[in-house]
Amino acid sequence: KPVLDTNSSKKWLVNAVQVLDRIPEQKAKFDRLDEVYYFLGFNQWELGQKKAAAQNFENILEKFPRSKFASEASRYLGDFAFAERDFKRSRDYYERAAKSGSTPARPRILYGLAWSQYKLRDSKKAMFTMRAAIEASKDNPEAAKQGLALQRDAADSLALFYADAGSVKDASSYFSELFGY
Repeated sequence: KPVLDTNSSKKWLVNAVQVLDRIPEQKAKFDRLDEVYYFLGFNQWELGQKKAAAQNFENILEKFPRSKFASEASRYLGDFAFAERDFKRSRDYYERAAKSGSTPARPRILYGLAWSQYKLRDSKKAMFTMRAAIEASKDNPEAAKQGLALQRDAADSLALFYADAGSVKDASSYFSELFGY
């Protein structure tokens, strides 16, 4: 099985982080600082520096709450909080990200939100949110192109949510409609 050698790209990511990290400290005013924080956080995330990335995404939400990067920063923070098993925080971040409306990442945001709700023992809400993730995935060709269409995985999760919510009959009709059985 072929293995992708990422050593070359990692060097560029490290270089990008070093350059971006200096920009907020400069005395000159920079109009697109939210963008700097986003790309700094993104590159750190890709390098596995999740805690540092989370801090940069937090900077966007605190300093630039209306930034075009705020929704995506909230999604990353939701992913980070979920991985840290802080499901209340992950739910709050995903809810904030979901408010932005139309984004190719919407199915993924709703998927994370549904799992956060489920982990907080709100199976019914999780069930409805996962259904919304599936619908958003079906209606979002851009998401499908980017590999964010989570229909199959979301459907598997939804079966669990239906069972926990005690809605097995509803599940049967929903899945029949979804998969054309």
